[in-house]
Amino acid sequence: MAVASGDTVIFQNNQAISLFTQCKELQATVTKIMDSRCPKGVTCVWAGTVNVELQLNDQAVVNLAIGKQKDTVFNNRNYSFTLVNVVPYPGSSNDEPKSIIRIVQN
Repeated sequence: MAVASGDTVIFQNNQAISLFTQCKELQATVTKIMDSRCPKGVTCVWAGTVNVELQLNDQAVVNLAIGKQKDTVFNNRNYSFTLVNVVPYPGSSNDEPKSIIRIVQN
């Protein structure tokens, strides 16, 4: 599956996705999800955070946090990645987490 610039992509953990029709050599894979958000139905002192490690091809690793744009250069092209969300929220389901990432080729 190739996506267009500006698309929001849902990544399964450890499943590569080809990015951008015009740039078929770029594959992105979520290799790690670190989710310390407070589970639903639990009272926590700290709300927690969620971060995702996105690997570009087998080389560069981009660390993403929700709502923060991460700009990077890969193969002489500029890209922006924004982690939109990780679902399901802790404690709401036993489903495998999925990362929702917005990707732009600048």
